[in-house]
Amino acid sequence: MSNQGRKLSVKDLAICGVFGALILVVGFVLGSAIIMATGIPATGSLLNVIVAVFIAIIGFKLVDKFGAAIVMLTVEGAISVPTVINGPPGIHKILLLFVVGLSAEIILLLTKRSNKGYYAVGLISGIEIVTFIYLSLALLGLPGEETLRPIIIPLAAVSGVMGAIGAYLGVRVYDSKLQHLSVVQSLKSQ
Repeated sequence: MSNQGRKLSVKDLAICGVFGALILVVGFVLGSAIIMATGIPATGSLLNVIVAVFIAIIGFKLVDKFGAAIVMLTVEGAISVPTVINGPPGIHKILLLFVVGLSAEIILLLTKRSNKGYYAVGLISGIEIVTFIYLSLALLGLPGEETLRPIIIPLAAVSGVMGAIGAYLGVRVYDSKLQHLSVVQSLKSQ
C-alpha cells in the first residue's frame, strides 16, 4: 500500500529538511563553481535545475507521502532567502518554493506517484522556477527583469527540459540503485 495517504512523521519531516538543505548547498557549490569557471553570471542555473530536481525526486520517493515535496521545497526556500539561489534574495522565496512544492504534490497525487508523474514534476518545476524568478524580479522592480524578459519563454522551456532530465535521472538512480540499500530501507517510511 502506498504511503501517500498517511501523515508525515517526525522522521519524515527531518528527512525533508535534510533534502531541502542538500538541494540548496549542492546548488550553491555547483553554481558558484560553474560561474567561477565560465565567468558568466547565471550560467550555473540550468545545470542546477538538473541537480536540484535529481535530489528532490530521490527525496520525494524516499518520503512517499503527500506533503513531503511541500515541506522539502519550503525548507529550501526558507534557507535560500539570503542567497541568489532561486532568484533575488528575499522572503518571497519561501512562498515561491511552497508553490513549486504544492504543484509537485498535485501532479504526484493526480498521477498516483507514477514515474511519469515524477518526470512531469521535473518538467513543470523547471518551468516554474524560471518563471517565478522572472516574476520576482518584475514585481520587486529589481534589475535584470528587462534582460530576462525577451528570453523568458525559451529559458523556461530549456529549464523545463533540464528539470525533466533531472527527474528521469533521479527516478532511475533511486529505482535501480538506492531503493534496496539497507540505509534507504531504514529511512523509508513504514
